[in-house]
Amino acid sequence: MDRVLVALEANEESRHIWKVAEQVAKQIDASVSILSVVRPALEVYADLDFTPLAEYSSSWLSGEIKARTETLRRDIGPDADLLVVEGSPADLIEQKCKSLNAKLIVMGVHNRSGLSRLLGSTTQAVLNNTDVDLLAVHPDGSSPNESGYQQIMICLDTSTDLDNICDQTKKMLCSEANYTFLSVITPLSSFFPGESIGANMSVSYQDLMNRLQTQTLAQLRSGIEHAGLDPSKLELRLGDPRHEIVQAAKDSQADLIIMSARQRGAFSRLVLGSTTQGVLNTTPCDVYVTRQT
Repeated sequence: MDRVLVALEANEESRHIWKVAEQVAKQIDASVSILSVVRPALEVYADLDFTPLAEYSSSWLSGEIKARTETLRRDIGPDADLLVVEGSPADLIEQKCKSLNAKLIVMGVHNRSGLSRLLGSTTQAVLNNTDVDLLAVHPDGSSPNESGYQQIMICLDTSTDLDNICDQTKKMLCSEANYTFLSVITPLSSFFPGESIGANMSVSYQDLMNRLQTQTLAQLRSGIEHAGLDPSKLELRLGDPRHEIVQAAKDSQADLIIMSARQRGAFSRLVLGSTTQGVLNTTPCDVYVTRQT
């Protein structure tokens, strides 16, 4: 049986995350382990002289671990596989994921505004340092019902491993779910601004964009149909993928976005950050990130 690793804190948002994780694990027939990491105050204030409070800090940490354990036990049940430890959240999530051979990590995403976005650094670090799927649960998102998510949007491009992402999609689909596919093409003018660059070309930007759209639609529809899903549910948009994905999710009132992230070394991880992190920073709903190694 596959295993899901759930990263929780001890607050109202964690109750929502746990509810989502429990339902998803049931849907994909997986067992669940919970990890909660308490960051030491000495780490948070590493640049300051914390010597006068060092002894108190140790006492506080022990108390915090005990209190968090009791809170989570109350919220998720006394028999759950729960571990509360101190340390760096991203590092310990990665280590626990490897030791469990987990196939999915479930954790919260904070994207309201301002400084709260800094909390997303843990999610981004986990994405960069692991190669398993990740479900980022929005604190204000709707929980899937007993059947699962009801409105799913799947993001594709021509470099996507269609078989992989369609397989993951089918695992997340329930009999009552509606789903749509979205592909976003970035206009050529974003890469080659100005008329002078295209002045000597034998075809116009518009002709090239028309070709790109036609080829993209044909390739993706063929892959979707081959996977046994409905190619008529594919929508093509032009613009910045980060903006268009979020806007399309709002337009369709999606409760889950599924998107892939390729991980082929340091450079591709930087590219991964631009779209994936952009979506996570502004998403209106939960996001399931499938991995391609």
